[in-house]
Amino acid sequence: MTFFEELKKRKVFRVVGVYAVVAWLIIQIGESTFEALHLPPWALTLIIILLFTGFPIAIIFAWIFDKTPEGKIQRDEQDQDLRPVTKRKRTWFAFGGIIAGIILGVFFARLYSPDTVEIVGTNDKSVAVLPFTTFSTEDEDNSFFADGVHDDILTQLSKIKDIKVISRTSVMEYKNTTKKIKIIAEELNVHHVLEGSVRRAGNQIRIVAQLINASTDNHIWSETYDREYADIFAIQSDVAKKIAAALKATLTPEEIDYIDEKPTDNLEAWDLYVKANILDDKENTETDSIISLYEQATRIDKNFLQPYGKIAALHAWMYLDGQGPDPSQARLNKAKQAIEKARSINSEHPDYHKAQGEVYYHGRDYERALSEFYIALEAKPNDTDLHKLIGFVERRKGQWEESLASLKKVHELDPNSYNAIWNYYYSLYYMRHWDELERIGKRRLILSPNDYKVHLEVLYDQLMRTGDLSAFQIGADQIINKFGPKKARGTRFEVAYFNRDFDEVIDVLDTIPEGWDRRYFLPKIWYLASKVNAFSRLENQEMVDLYADSLIIESSEMLKINPSNAWAHLYLAMGQAISGDRESALNELDLAEKSLPLSRDAFYGSILLQHKMYTYCMMQENDKAIELIEKLLSIPSPVSHYDLVLNPAYDPIRDDPRFQELITEN
Repeated sequence: MTFFEELKKRKVFRVVGVYAVVAWLIIQIGESTFEALHLPPWALTLIIILLFTGFPIAIIFAWIFDKTPEGKIQRDEQDQDLRPVTKRKRTWFAFGGIIAGIILGVFFARLYSPDTVEIVGTNDKSVAVLPFTTFSTEDEDNSFFADGVHDDILTQLSKIKDIKVISRTSVMEYKNTTKKIKIIAEELNVHHVLEGSVRRAGNQIRIVAQLINASTDNHIWSETYDREYADIFAIQSDVAKKIAAALKATLTPEEIDYIDEKPTDNLEAWDLYVKANILDDKENTETDSIISLYEQATRIDKNFLQPYGKIAALHAWMYLDGQGPDPSQARLNKAKQAIEKARSINSEHPDYHKAQGEVYYHGRDYERALSEFYIALEAKPNDTDLHKLIGFVERRKGQWEESLASLKKVHELDPNSYNAIWNYYYSLYYMRHWDELERIGKRRLILSPNDYKVHLEVLYDQLMRTGDLSAFQIGADQIINKFGPKKARGTRFEVAYFNRDFDEVIDVLDTIPEGWDRRYFLPKIWYLASKVNAFSRLENQEMVDLYADSLIIESSEMLKINPSNAWAHLYLAMGQAISGDRESALNELDLAEKSLPLSRDAFYGSILLQHKMYTYCMMQENDKAIELIEKLLSIPSPVSHYDLVLNPAYDPIRDDPRFQELITEN
């Protein structure tokens, strides 16, 4: 009897057919129902692995056993003398089947493991450009050169609408990483990763770039450029176009022209511009120092448009409608001079439109800002700054849903960025989207496990979401233990405040050193107002008068610089109210709202109304306070149900039946 006939006799073919049909049905049912049943994605993967592993085992059992009226019996017992296949051959066949099962199981386990699973739910024309390595890590010039090449290739790719490009902020954390390409791609939700290296020696450069399909770990394009530094722009443009070709992305004629653009003929000016860009991406960098680098670039090449745009945007940010770090008219004039120079060079250039939009934005001219940003976005569809600025403008205009979509887009293009997720997160908070807020809060903690501010913000928002003060206390203790009482002074402040322990509030405020980076605590005017509030709760009139006078003086000085400073009007009103000058305080509160009305700025306007309402509560102007509470509860704002329940600011009006009714209704 031949081997084929033996297989047929033992019904192996029948078992194979039945097994294949049943396995196919199980997989189809799993694909159709597992998502609806909220089962994890790995459950179906596990079933597939088990089915493939069980396949050779089923064949082995079909070979060894047969079904008879007496049940399953081993074939050796019923027809040992009828089969020409020896026991030794059967043993080796069974052993081979087991080995085949193990090999198949390992193969499919690797195929469907998290390390090799195909990335799903992403644009297949998506790419993350990892920081380029340099052969001379101790050479600062080479380091800036590598970062500059990386930044410009990112910039070139971001001009292609048909490709999703992850922002620089998110990929920089993978500098010198040991993570596998597949893991990086999964974390950034992309299909492709570009990595490369650079070397610069005098006027000679070498750039090596390779594009990798993260699902297969295959190189789909690579090239080495050995050129003179003067060819740097041509190299970067060539890389962008060849990546587009490898991804089969569509390039419009306008995109090709924009990619081929040579921003300056002077490489010294270009080096200064690149260095300023890299420094501008870093936190706690002195703004005027960065402006100085851009200005040096413009002195070398007076027709270099991009640095003029950057200068204009930075000066406008420093001015910030008369309420920024430098609200002087001189600062505003510098912004206007720089943007006019950019306009004179090329009023059609997208970088000019972006900078002009920022000048309008920081001057609160939101309609014109949005118009400029949309023009720039046509040429820079992956520019996260533009999506962020558009989201900011939409939020200020009260277009909350549109803003949320724009800021979510920023988070998708820049998934590891603190600022990107922070802006999206706080829109969720103001809109009271508590479930999504909780999910994003967990993501923030994963991204920033050692950032004290993130831990405190997430804990505070958990309190506003749940109202669980005991959980808040436990979480606060964990933060203080993790970061220490000195660094965690903001947490100690919040715990003391919500526990109405105003002696501790004052103790925490007294630990703030002069010049301390108050990224959580606000500037001096807030510090004085907090002291006034705490001492008034402790009924220490002498200290109340002392700090109220200081608050009035500080606010008045700010108003001399900018009479329309809404926050100065607000805190001046508080100082006057606590000093007994109610009429002046009420007038200043109205001036504060007129300087920053909700119709002009839905985001900061709602914060100002919240603090105006707190001052009404302090003055026991119950009618005015409750009217504002009702308004703030009806719109996206920082006021929510558990804010009403827990916040000591409402204590002066807490017994008012109308306030209690608001708590019940909301």
